Amino acid sequence: MQKNPDVALAIIRLIVGGIFVAEGWYKIMHLTQTAGFFVTIGIPAFLAYLVTIAEFFGGLSILTGFISRFSAAVLAIVMFYAIFFVTWGAGFYAPTGPALPLAAFGLVLSLVFSGPGKYSFSAWYNRRSMMASASPMPAKKA
Repeated sequence: MQKNPDVALAIIRLIVGGIFVAEGWYKIMHLTQTAGFFVTIGIPAFLAYLVTIAEFFGGLSILTGFISRFSAAVLAIVMFYAIFFVTWGAGFYAPTGPALPLAAFGLVLSLVFSGPGKYSFSAWYNRRSMMASASPMPAKKA
């Protein structure tokens, strides 16, 4: 079987982006409860809104491959915070432990360094821009 890292990146983007969209949507639908939970664990309520926006729109960004490196970096920060300040005390293998946020952190961090790959909106846009700029300019009339 031939290796194709662009297909692998597309699969990672679709799954990770879909997970973050779903998590963000859940937080949108339960925003009052999410903010309340943040307060109970000592995190200011306004960060619940920022995390919700980051997860939903960052997930959409990763899903489509549009400004996905930036979104992946933001989500890596969110996951880093979730690992060490929210889930770490539960124990690594506990249902609310850091194992899943750590996996998400690793995946989004890999997207920061790899970029979205060939099968993404950004790659499509860049190819389109390059083709447009490569076309010869019409001759000027004197």
